[in-house]
Amino acid sequence: GEQILLHFANKQKINIKGLKAGSTFIQKLLIKPAQRLHFALKKKTWSFEKNTLHSSPLAIRTGAVDIKTGPLQCAFSALGSTNSGLKIITQLSSPTLVVTTSKAEVPLKNIAGHFQLQQRTISSTLQAEPEHIPGRLQAELQHDLTDSAGFFTLRTDKRLDLNPEEVTLASLLS
Repeated sequence: GEQILLHFANKQKINIKGLKAGSTFIQKLLIKPAQRLHFALKKKTWSFEKNTLHSSPLAIRTGAVDIKTGPLQCAFSALGSTNSGLKIITQLSSPTLVVTTSKAEVPLKNIAGHFQLQQRTISSTLQAEPEHIPGRLQAELQHDLTDSAGFFTLRTDKRLDLNPEEVTLASLLS
């Protein structure tokens, strides 16, 4: 049948500059796979074999929000398309993440998360530590692309203690 297999060279690097998609802009992105990339195109579906991608620090502007990460690691167990649409299942991690808007900057550290897009539904979890407040934040997102409906929750692993050393809620934002 119709099938195309591509096996990328060892230590292949992917360098992307000036990527724009809608209101999102990525100035520069350098990706290094941990293992050789293997790509398959069969009839109307495509896929990559599972792998871990390492990227240089990433800066993304989406609308009026700037997002900057430290070096990013993305370990995907599924990346491709199916008859019902795109399928992505991945674990993400970075030592730092800073979200900046015109009103505030939120610096986070020790970022770890899970992202899944399957059957037109996005589900994601993220854990991070605020840079200036002890504790851990846990975020969960679920969004149905067909119905344009979903939810977002943000929790802490324990009560945020804002009293020691004059720490205030404003310390979360710098």
